[in-house]
Amino acid sequence: MTTVADVIVVGAGISGLATACELARRGAAVTVFEKDSVGFEASGRNMGAIGLLGKHAADIASASVPIWQRLVADRPQDFGYSNAGRLYVAHDHEDVRLIEEMAKRAADQDIYVELLSSKELAPRVPYIAKPMLGGAFSRVDALVEPRKVMARFEEMALSLGVQIRTATTVDGIDLVSGRARGVICGQEHFPGDAVVITGGVWSYALLRRVGIHIPYQIVELIHGFTEPRPRLLEMFLRGPDYGLRQLQSGSIRFTGGYRDPGVDHKLGIHDFRDLRAWAPRLWRHRAKVRLRVDPKMLARELRSAFGLASTAPSGFYPQVSMQSVKRRLKRIQDVIPSLVDTHVVEASGGLVDMTLDGLPVLGPVDRIPDLYLAVGFNGQGFGLGPAVGRLLSDLILGRSASILLERYRWSRFSEGSVPIPNHLI
Repeated sequence: MTTVADVIVVGAGISGLATACELARRGAAVTVFEKDSVGFEASGRNMGAIGLLGKHAADIASASVPIWQRLVADRPQDFGYSNAGRLYVAHDHEDVRLIEEMAKRAADQDIYVELLSSKELAPRVPYIAKPMLGGAFSRVDALVEPRKVMARFEEMALSLGVQIRTATTVDGIDLVSGRARGVICGQEHFPGDAVVITGGVWSYALLRRVGIHIPYQIVELIHGFTEPRPRLLEMFLRGPDYGLRQLQSGSIRFTGGYRDPGVDHKLGIHDFRDLRAWAPRLWRHRAKVRLRVDPKMLARELRSAFGLASTAPSGFYPQVSMQSVKRRLKRIQDVIPSLVDTHVVEASGGLVDMTLDGLPVLGPVDRIPDLYLAVGFNGQGFGLGPAVGRLLSDLILGRSASILLERYRWSRFSEGSVPIPNHLI
């Protein structure tokens, strides 16, 4: 096993803290740098659905299932955990095909997903009025409360001796003889034997400063919250253009579906660099993406490219269109008429780093020794986080990773064309 004394992790989302915890348990000294507070962005702003169904990186998702189960075993309330499962519903033949593909990916990981006929499905969701052709149910999937999860991970990290520096933006990666040997924050240099980048959508600007380019798009996933309602469902329910769960408070948290996630896309300069590669996929899903030009974001990206602004903005909240949120709720009301008198009381949005092939970038960077990446999770990184932490810590400490990470390597984008998935996210 390689001896690594000091590791720097950039980003205090779930992948960053999971990696820090695993490394600290194995004797490494770890410092985590975060521009805001722990779990401020996507790790604290997601549906909290964990498990395997619908995950494209099915091998990593499968490895995360038993880790999640061990994490919550003694104190499930600390994570807001409920093992209610996840149900995907099909309303047309294309939905059926996609759901069958999901079930096959799960079966390839030796996890059983129950395929349901319309007759079997009906008694499980009697409140759905729209005709159904079938569905898929995963018992190993579960629900957690993202903010509770992140608070618990922060507690675990601190108890293991991990240093967490919040409100600290990393402006550069310190290279010594071509190797990653620390990070730069303003005028300060912080040395380390290895650097791990888990900074989500803003990672591209930091990596660009050391010549590492990842062709991903930044899209915004939108969630809405209703006022408390009588208890309707325990599971996470998802259809082709809707998704919802009911919180302990009775409020229903809702989002887009597995075919149409209903995303907003704020165009940036980096988008145009890879426009030729992205154009076919964006055109194919043009009805599912609302393109927007944000002058402030473009101006900031230009300033960052020339070193006139930090690599990542602090305190960033996307501007969520209430009209978009109400459209998503209307879709649910068309499917579940009993919610027709329900109203939106809150809206939130989170930015997602969407890669060309729908798979994350995970592992070492061959061009820069001792630099490791965990980015590009396409909105699915929260559930994968615990397994990502274990995989990265194995690699950093010179152990054999339990999953073959060849298809997740950074260099795949420069080695030729990557397979373009049929799904958007």
